[in-house]
Amino acid sequence: MITKRLRKALKSLLVRCVVSPDKTAIWSGILRGRFLPRSIAANNLSMVFGTYERQIQNLLNEQSRGCTVAYDVNAHVGFLSLLLAELMPPHGRAYAFEPSPREAEMVEELIQCNRLQDRLSMHRCAVCDEVGSVQFQSGDASFTGILDKAVESKPDTAAATVTVHAVTLDSFVYGQGHPAPDLIKLDVESAEPLVIAGARRLLEEKRPRLVIEVHGPDASRDTVAQLLGHSYRVDLLTEQGRIPVTAADQLRPRFRKNQWTHHLLAVPK
Repeated sequence: MITKRLRKALKSLLVRCVVSPDKTAIWSGILRGRFLPRSIAANNLSMVFGTYERQIQNLLNEQSRGCTVAYDVNAHVGFLSLLLAELMPPHGRAYAFEPSPREAEMVEELIQCNRLQDRLSMHRCAVCDEVGSVQFQSGDASFTGILDKAVESKPDTAAATVTVHAVTLDSFVYGQGHPAPDLIKLDVESAEPLVIAGARRLLEEKRPRLVIEVHGPDASRDTVAQLLGHSYRVDLLTEQGRIPVTAADQLRPRFRKNQWTHHLLAVPK
């Protein structure tokens, strides 16, 4: 049995062997040959190997056909933002949104080391159902940040809360004049219904495809209800294939303590 200390030592050794002091090339997959800055590579070896979120990579690749503009809503450190930029045609563009100051800096570093400033832009803001200032909890890990308004009560954590700027997707497209997305990847830690609520006009008029990670039964219910109301076909992604979701609360029995997230594909009918 590998102890925690030994596992940590083995990981440290592996990092020294595969991660460069400056930037590290991705080994395999769609992004093979692209680069990760050390700030990302040293803590995300699956990204270095190209195996990170492989199912979602393949789905985004499939759904990107015919698309010219893609949004990555809550970009984390930008791996999937980089993927979306790679999947867009030469005249296309990808937009990354990230409210966490720490992760936003990493995304900007990722863009710079791949020289993709003309293909991938970083926006330091939260996306939800309102425009203005909102409270954001940074979380215990780089992927656990959450908006205060996305949870009924604050979690018992010492994680810092910061004030960040928020936009709606409708305001970003129709108010600020950015091109509307053909494809949206959405992973916002229980704020999925808020993002969808702030994109009503976009969903009705532009009909983008969405790849969504839903967090918990309540967020899932509210997200699915809105998508069905906008005449979207919703499918649950499983290892056995795609399962049509036709009722708002259909997925509730699938959420358990050790399975609190699921992925959905939503395409306009």
